[in-house]
Amino acid sequence: MSANDRWSRSMVAASLSIVVGFVGFRGAFWLREWPATSLIVFAAALAGSAALWIVGRKEQDVLPASRLHARISGSRLARVMILTTVFIAACATSAVHRRGLSTAIAPDTATYWSTPTELISPKPDAVPTRTPLYSILFAVVQLFGGSGNELLLVQIALRALAAVLVAWVLMESSVFAGSVLGLMLALDPISAATSVTFLSESLHTSLVVISVAVAVRQLTRKRPVEWRSCFVAGVVFGCAFLFRPTGAALIVAVIPIYALVTRSVSKAAGVAAGYGLVVSLIALFNYVRSGTLVVVTTGVYMAFPLFLQNLMSPNNGPASLAIHNQLRRCDPRFDYSTVTLNTSNEFVLTKLSPCLLDMTGGNQREVMRLYSAAYREAAIKHPALFARRMLLESSRFLATTASYYLSDVAFFSQSSKFEEICAGQKDYELYPRELLVFVCPMPSLDPVTWNAIVMNSFKWRMVYQPYLLAYSPRFYVESYVEAPVMELAGEAAVVFFIFALAVSRPANRPLVAAATLVIVYTAVMTALGQITIRRYVAPLSPFFLLVTGLLLVSVIEDLIALLGLPIRARVNRAGNTLVAGRT
Repeated sequence: MSANDRWSRSMVAASLSIVVGFVGFRGAFWLREWPATSLIVFAAALAGSAALWIVGRKEQDVLPASRLHARISGSRLARVMILTTVFIAACATSAVHRRGLSTAIAPDTATYWSTPTELISPKPDAVPTRTPLYSILFAVVQLFGGSGNELLLVQIALRALAAVLVAWVLMESSVFAGSVLGLMLALDPISAATSVTFLSESLHTSLVVISVAVAVRQLTRKRPVEWRSCFVAGVVFGCAFLFRPTGAALIVAVIPIYALVTRSVSKAAGVAAGYGLVVSLIALFNYVRSGTLVVVTTGVYMAFPLFLQNLMSPNNGPASLAIHNQLRRCDPRFDYSTVTLNTSNEFVLTKLSPCLLDMTGGNQREVMRLYSAAYREAAIKHPALFARRMLLESSRFLATTASYYLSDVAFFSQSSKFEEICAGQKDYELYPRELLVFVCPMPSLDPVTWNAIVMNSFKWRMVYQPYLLAYSPRFYVESYVEAPVMELAGEAAVVFFIFALAVSRPANRPLVAAATLVIVYTAVMTALGQITIRRYVAPLSPFFLLVTGLLLVSVIEDLIALLGLPIRARVNRAGNTLVAGRT
């Protein structure tokens, strides 16, 4: 049996294994008595099919590229045209979403808002800014005479640039892969929705995608990486990871990767130095503005898991005891069990925080310190409980679908009607007047476009996270439906990521690995807060698309090569016969 025949049979067997394994997985899951069995069947099926696929690929002869593929790959004009198409598609998708969603302004927008004057005005008693980079961007846009429209243009342009960079990196090995993934990222309805809202998710996502493209390009190119380019990459990582507090620790994984791949401690140090420069500037900004030398602030967000996950106890430590005693003074009948996910916002913002502010004489920084200290005390006092809760919340995070983010955007767009906001009516006094002037006028929400966007986003649901299909009664779901056992769905995600890494072509694996790292890291960091909110899953939509898209592209390219084998064999036989006849 020839190598090509062995490869063909391995590919067919692998494809059948995936189908049979998936049917078995769904069958096992429908037998509700054995939910864990479904995960075992799923893992075994994917492991078997991945093994067959890898063995088959090793037997594959290197096939020459088609003439069309060779022409496109060698043509700079063709590549520029494809990349330009990706950029235009991304901008057009965001523009359609802005028309359909209006421009969402959320209560959190007020926490990012800053004028150029406020940005440089010291506020010694104030809490440090949670997202200083976004506040700086607000101020810079105003400094150049821009308004909310110009800020949205920046967000949309960065999203388009991120899609173009990924396409460009992939085109080095496959024009097909670069074109498909570039267009998937450009047409992503979730990223398009975040790009037209005044929230930090869009810029954080775009910058992290750009940093992933930069890292993969640097670490996979044949020429040695220079220290200077590593330093610049570190600056890019600093701007990307520190745009939201949850990204700050991602550099802990990036620096060792640079050291291992480049085999140079000095180059890894260059990345650390670039990142450290951004860290220093942010810390200096917070010190000048608020008198606190800090880079990332968690603030009130630490209060939620303390009570929601039953971590709070007066026996944990002095900070926990102080919070407990003060709560008893404010409300002697207070019961910890009354704090649930539905009541947590009201409890923390209208009861807990005012109560502690009364104790500290209105010192917000001291209240935030108490929250952080009590959270650390809970983790140290009950490490096993803390680790178990974090693991379960990580699984729930991975089981939450990104495509349902639009329901949150709809709430912002429809509950805060642009006519009422721009008229400065009483209901919206929570927004500073300058902020309302900055964002107005906003386009009216178009119901027809809105309905089309929602339908489209739900169709993408399983493209983001195909492992959830086993837990869903239908491929296409029009309403928010969670997996019945979210912890198992999260564990299935890890199995799927490993499968995608194994089956993806070697040229695609660096991007798959990087996207997987970002997803898992974000799940763990969100679990530290131990509250999964759909808004926190939405920024991961491009990374889910990278994993799924590159897996599909790899399989498609392998199957195209498989279909080309009989044709190549016939050509070879005809050529041999012709040569033999001449001889």
